[in-house]
Amino acid sequence: MNLNEFFFFKVFKCYKDGNNKLNPGTHNEKNCYFYHVSHIYENGMQKEIQKDRRRKPISFPEFFKKLSYNLKEEGNRTLSFETIFEFKNDENNLNYYIDSFPFLNYNEIIYNRFDCCHNETEFLYHVNRYKKNDCRFLVVNGKCNNKFCYLRQKEKEKKIENEKNKNEDNIDEGIINFKNIINNWKEKKEIKLKEIIDIYNYILSFDNKYLSKIQINETKQEFIPFQKWYNDVKIPKDINYNLGNTNELNINYQIISRYGNKDNKSNERILQNIYNQLNPNNNNYSRIYKNSDLFKSLKINNNNLSYISNFSAIKLGEVVQWVYALMNSSDGYIVYGADRNNLTIKGISLDKKDRDDFKKWFNTEFFKLLIEYEDNLKYEFHDLANNNNDECVLIIEVKKVKANILLRANPSQKCFIIDEKSLDKKNKILYENNILEIDTREYLKILRERLLVYYSNKFGVDINNSNLNN
Repeated sequence: MNLNEFFFFKVFKCYKDGNNKLNPGTHNEKNCYFYHVSHIYENGMQKEIQKDRRRKPISFPEFFKKLSYNLKEEGNRTLSFETIFEFKNDENNLNYYIDSFPFLNYNEIIYNRFDCCHNETEFLYHVNRYKKNDCRFLVVNGKCNNKFCYLRQKEKEKKIENEKNKNEDNIDEGIINFKNIINNWKEKKEIKLKEIIDIYNYILSFDNKYLSKIQINETKQEFIPFQKWYNDVKIPKDINYNLGNTNELNINYQIISRYGNKDNKSNERILQNIYNQLNPNNNNYSRIYKNSDLFKSLKINNNNLSYISNFSAIKLGEVVQWVYALMNSSDGYIVYGADRNNLTIKGISLDKKDRDDFKKWFNTEFFKLLIEYEDNLKYEFHDLANNNNDECVLIIEVKKVKANILLRANPSQKCFIIDEKSLDKKNKILYENNILEIDTREYLKILRERLLVYYSNKFGVDINNSNLNN
């Protein structure tokens, strides 16, 4: 098993019936990648017993789910790469179990800092025990019937297996790296968020030939928003592979470069596969021409509202106001580096460091929005083709949130909207006086009106003929 297969071994339920009385012996549970259940009846009720289920060695999916929930619920919570978490903490669901069974003393489980193994499967397939001892079945019988044997095989058997699977990844390298990383975390007694994202990225970089697409998606769904945030903010710098523009490569390069063996051919193949899957349309440095038409060059939908800043540099406070105003009011664009009067490309001077600084700020400032409203907010830099002084255009595309939502800017809790007249005017260019900051009383009034309209449309209620408006 590679690292991904090992991590999710016996984590998902098997849907083949191992207790099929009509066709017994058709399913070999011992050689099955998934866990099994049996049923008993107590007081006439069927009870399911999980016979060989194993928890994930570290509860990463639960951790990211809890973290996402906390960010949505706690308006003033901040998060950075340096944020520190601890194992065995009910507040963040980052749990790890050690390679031992609990001691029982007066029916109380005694353990130190970490949870213990719940059953024999967790114990035998713990990362500190996996492949640690020689397989006794090979020693005694010369053959091991367990497809997923947790014991180390003889060198001769290993050579035969390697010949059969010479094109497959090294099965032990990732697991050994994972073990070393976890032991290092335990020694430090602290885990930074960037380390958590790194290691889970590393686990998911290995293929899993046993899981279905649904199960694979289940392992990733809570992690993807954090992965995207990390990919945007963290620009890889320590990659030695000449596979293209490394500044735009997936963060998995960094994981394998940092933790993997650079001489290993399987890692080279993983790197090449990641590179081949990169979407060139996502290149933040696509080039356009100075003095060209703004809407045609940037492919802006001129039916949507556009705010074109007059400043020759990006004003972060201005970006915050217009992002929230548009998300609360209408689909639209925020543009830096264009002429508002003749609607042509002008450019602003931003070198690579300036752009990277903006990426870090943007993805931190709007982190909660990017998680909860992933498709409503994105940005892109465009280099100008006919210049040599780092001139570019920045375009931020915003989509309006649902009608029953009215967002406030964090941490100020100010609420910005576009005035009603500007939403209907034929000229779709916005100006500074088209944005409004509303107080708490106006906020509650507008939110109430929106909720009434939203739920009346949803449930088919005529609010004009009801008591809801009184």
